[in-house]
Amino acid sequence: MMTDEKWKFIERLKNEGHVLFRKELCSKCGGYCCEKEACILFPFDISPFTSENIIYLLEKGFYSIRAFFEPGNAYAFLTAREEGNNAFAVLSSHKRCSHLTENGCLFFDAERPTGGLALIPGPAYRCTNAYQYEEAEALWKDASVVKVMDEVLKKYIGNHSLTKTCYYLFKGFEHSILNDTCSYNFATKHAIYHKGLQFKFSFNPATIDKIYS
Repeated sequence: MMTDEKWKFIERLKNEGHVLFRKELCSKCGGYCCEKEACILFPFDISPFTSENIIYLLEKGFYSIRAFFEPGNAYAFLTAREEGNNAFAVLSSHKRCSHLTENGCLFFDAERPTGGLALIPGPAYRCTNAYQYEEAEALWKDASVVKVMDEVLKKYIGNHSLTKTCYYLFKGFEHSILNDTCSYNFATKHAIYHKGLQFKFSFNPATIDKIYS
């Protein structure tokens, strides 16, 4: 069942004049956006929003933990699981959503992540978001949400902070670039590099040269 907060959010977007997600267009499109990456969840997509419930859904393979970055800080959020990714997929490359089938999305409308519902159909089946990413980020930065996600993260990164963990993830990424062991394609390397810049991670100039050479 759709939570009241989620319903109000979707209704607000409609009242603002947005024409949202339409099944007939998604059926014709075949899920172009879902082929590229999975949709983002808002905290009110999960009820009850508890660490136990979130871990259960992560372990069942429904979602993955990712992060967005500000200077020196990382914040966890959830997306639908992508093929080949695990529960903790902060710097994993984006891939096809694992819930996309030849018959469409496995999620019922009420349980579909808000990022998948708050889409404006566009020409040639190229949809855009009806919300600003900053709005989603603000919800995941709420102190009560962060507290729950910190409890979730303990299962995957122990007692380390997400910020410290991400520092070492970027450091590992840089090491793989410098040692020619990175298996990511250029687009993913480029994306991770820019996330590192947002995070204020100081890349070695040789790393940048290797990414763009």
